[in-house]
Amino acid sequence: MDRLPTLAAQGNRKSRFLLISGALILGLAGQSMLRNKDWVVPGAIFIGLAALFFVVAFGARPGVEIRLNTALWEGRSLHRKSFFWGVLTLGTAILFSALAFWLFGEDFPPYYPWLLHRWSIGLFLLSAFLFNRLKTPAGNGTESKDEGWRWLEVIILLVILVIAAFMRLYRSNEIPFGLWFDEADNGLSALDILASPESLPVFVKSTNLPAHFLYLISFSFQILGVSVFTIRIVGVVFGLATVVASFFLGSELFNRRLGLVFAFLIAVSRWDVNWSRIGMHGISVPFFEILSCLLVLRSMRTQNLVYYALAGLSLGLGLCFYTPLYFFPIVIAVFLLFLWTRRHNLVASSWRGFLFLALGFFMVSVPISQFAIRQSNSFDDRLRVTSIFTGKSPQEAWKAVARTTRDHLLMFNYHGDNNGRHNLPGEPMLDTISGVLMVLGLVLSLRRIRQPSSFLLVAWLLIMLMPGIFSLDFESPQSLRAIGSLPSAYLLALVPIHASWQEWEESPAKPAIGFIVPLVFILGAAGYTNYHIYFDLQSKRSDVWAVFSTPQTIIGKAMAGLDPQTDVYVSIIYNASPTIEFLSPNVTYDQLEVFDALPIPSDGGKTMVFFIEAAREQFLLQARRYYPNADFKEYKDPNGNAFLYQITLAPSDIEASQGITASYYRNANWREQPFLVKKEATINADWKDGVPAQFPFGVKWQGVLYADRYGLYRLTLHSPSPSELYLDNIRVHLEIEEEGTQTAKVELAKGCHDLVLTTLGKEGHFELDWMPPGEKKQTLIPSSNFFQPPISNNGLLGYYFANGDWQSPAAFLQVDPWINFNYQTQPLARPYTVEWVGRINIRKEGQYGFKLESIDESTLFIDDKPVTNAHKEGVIYLSQGFHPLRIRYADRSKHTYIHLYWNPGSGFESIPQEMLFLP
Repeated sequence: MDRLPTLAAQGNRKSRFLLISGALILGLAGQSMLRNKDWVVPGAIFIGLAALFFVVAFGARPGVEIRLNTALWEGRSLHRKSFFWGVLTLGTAILFSALAFWLFGEDFPPYYPWLLHRWSIGLFLLSAFLFNRLKTPAGNGTESKDEGWRWLEVIILLVILVIAAFMRLYRSNEIPFGLWFDEADNGLSALDILASPESLPVFVKSTNLPAHFLYLISFSFQILGVSVFTIRIVGVVFGLATVVASFFLGSELFNRRLGLVFAFLIAVSRWDVNWSRIGMHGISVPFFEILSCLLVLRSMRTQNLVYYALAGLSLGLGLCFYTPLYFFPIVIAVFLLFLWTRRHNLVASSWRGFLFLALGFFMVSVPISQFAIRQSNSFDDRLRVTSIFTGKSPQEAWKAVARTTRDHLLMFNYHGDNNGRHNLPGEPMLDTISGVLMVLGLVLSLRRIRQPSSFLLVAWLLIMLMPGIFSLDFESPQSLRAIGSLPSAYLLALVPIHASWQEWEESPAKPAIGFIVPLVFILGAAGYTNYHIYFDLQSKRSDVWAVFSTPQTIIGKAMAGLDPQTDVYVSIIYNASPTIEFLSPNVTYDQLEVFDALPIPSDGGKTMVFFIEAAREQFLLQARRYYPNADFKEYKDPNGNAFLYQITLAPSDIEASQGITASYYRNANWREQPFLVKKEATINADWKDGVPAQFPFGVKWQGVLYADRYGLYRLTLHSPSPSELYLDNIRVHLEIEEEGTQTAKVELAKGCHDLVLTTLGKEGHFELDWMPPGEKKQTLIPSSNFFQPPISNNGLLGYYFANGDWQSPAAFLQVDPWINFNYQTQPLARPYTVEWVGRINIRKEGQYGFKLESIDESTLFIDDKPVTNAHKEGVIYLSQGFHPLRIRYADRSKHTYIHLYWNPGSGFESIPQEMLFLP
């Protein structure tokens, strides 16, 4: 390429401007084409031509110069006191740091190692200041590229900060709507820190990350109170600080005008904006990278030991925040090594500064480094779980690395992160304008790779992509773990702007306004594009809106507003959610398993509230049928699709469903119409002649008995006259224990059972008691276990076996009103098997389709004939009436489920509960 007869070498500025214009037009056109799958190849060609045009125009011109001060460091004799105190303070700082390292791992109150650690940092900075006073004037460094500050620059920077604040705070109570799991966990951990100030953790196992970010959240709680906003304000502050640091780095690397451009690009970058609006560790990465790079460059330009010390502290402190920052010291090390190959006197002139940089790096990272050494298993756990090499052979892993490398290189311009929490799914991480400029800057930097600034930007980009490349391949591209590449991507976008601006300034009779106006227009377009994508598109997408623990957020907010006496039941998929715990910390609730169904026994004195996901349609239908007057609230996503239901049963709803129906007959003639029908809370009566009628009269109690556990129940009937008891249409054999007392032991499955009890009215006491399994005392069957229609015992009887081949005896029996389970927790340890038996009521004869869905084996039998299994649908002709039905299911692997569907002629659907009957 050096021998190419480029137009740049010929000094033809007019041609170069034509090449620049052509490159931008081709690049923008190509970037637009990449959005259409049919135009990907032409789009890539256009972008390639744009890059070629830019290299032809500027390839031979020098790039950005990194200014180094390589003057030898000389001491001043008159500052011997500074040397003495510098040695003393530095030695004390190292001693304190070593003591802190030791104490962090010992059984000492954590206050002491943290105190020593803070003192060591303060003394270290003081020593850098004292040693810095020993420099001669020749070692004070080179001047900045810019003259003094101008008011216009200050005003523009303040405007950029206002824009940055707007992008990070606008509609902050709405976007993102939900409080994501990890954010809530951070909030809870911060509350734990405030509640137990003596604990002062270094590392938090729930997130497998250092605790420094959580200390900032706890500080926010102390200042602003506990809320979702005060979790997220930490991210906002990091985002704004990143914008400020970007200005200074852009000024240090390019000039102050490009510093303003860099700050603006970061201010409006929806990649950075996205993480600034979420209370998670990732937003710390761009800040510490930019700050560290700024301090390293400034320290080498000025040879100021304080800057070197601050650079080391910044690099080391970054290790205490988020995992990708472990890679950034590699960027700096590789860059310094490259500089040394270009400037062999670098070490001789800067070794003192590098020593302070290294000391600062190690001293500030003492808390996390000692933890990593002493508790390496805990420290490395998240890295092992998210590693691309986990669970793969070397050949499989390196194939996956090749694929993730491609994905991450293309995520800036072609196809971005698919996770709705990270990005508008699939949208390139950079806007169209920034993306084109970044490609032009990358190609130009590769052309100038021997120049330190170009090497730095390319190395920064590639190395900081590695945390994403080497993480879980099914998440690729992963913009959170690769967030360290964000600053370098925008710095590369500055390269073509810098080259073009420089060319414009060198052209005679070309006023600055002629370049600034188009630049402002281009930057404005980039800013609007980022705003539009984030606020108008991303925030309104259901696959973005829903993935921020949105159901849990709604549940938590709703629970916080409930009466403290309310009984709350939450679907198992939302159970133990930190989001719910953070938003409603004082509310306790019971989890609702996937195999739980209504009714749920209650004394009727409290309101009952259920939160269930939309997938539990059968539970919702059952609730509507059992409690028609209950309150049903439906929550919908931005597309209008229901995803969550809140069911509220008032005490009156519960009371109306409970109890048992008593029918009174004259002369015990069961064929006549009863003269009295009433609901009774329990089976417990003392009759006298004439109340409720003259003897003899007959009584029939009829309803549903709910057994809340499986096992052997002891039933005791106190009756002055002969009685008959039926459960699920089977007569119970009652043995006479003593006069007026009959008992029976009955094995009951968990769930609803049809109960009929008949007797002759006679003076005396009548009562039905029970002793459930595990109890030692006989008690009156309470009204909370009796239910009336429309509550029924419809469903199938499930035999659950604690083995893989349906071998008796069953571990337990349960009445399941439907077969539609996505198991979050298993009823038994795997492997286990289930056999459901019962009857299906066919109201109209004809052809019926049946379908089973399950990961492991499942088979449906009707009339003892196999109809369908998990691998194929089945069709059977059924006559009107009842038909025996049996399902066999095995659960041997992970993420298991089973769904039973039928097609009565209108398409496949879950079989309604009212169609299923016990054997």
